[in-house]
Amino acid sequence: MRSRLTAAIIDNVASLCRLPVKSEVIEEYRSRSWLDGCDVNVIRGESSVPAKVVGIDGECRLEVLYECGGRDFLSAGEVSVRKAKK
Repeated sequence: MRSRLTAAIIDNVASLCRLPVKSEVIEEYRSRSWLDGCDVNVIRGESSVPAKVVGIDGECRLEVLYECGGRDFLSAGEVSVRKAKK
């Protein structure tokens, strides 16, 4: 019984060592994003600013381009992003 428990613990620890590297996680995140190229409204407080989603950057932030030409990198909890209604 003790040897099976020890083996299970070793297997679990070994599986943690096989976690994907950051670049693989970012690529997976990018491949699952449905916002790329979408027109969105970036909501901050009471204001809403139209923008277009450019993609996901190397820090997993949403990259947006505003109509005025400005660029921003948005992260979770910082803003609310809603797909623009057409």
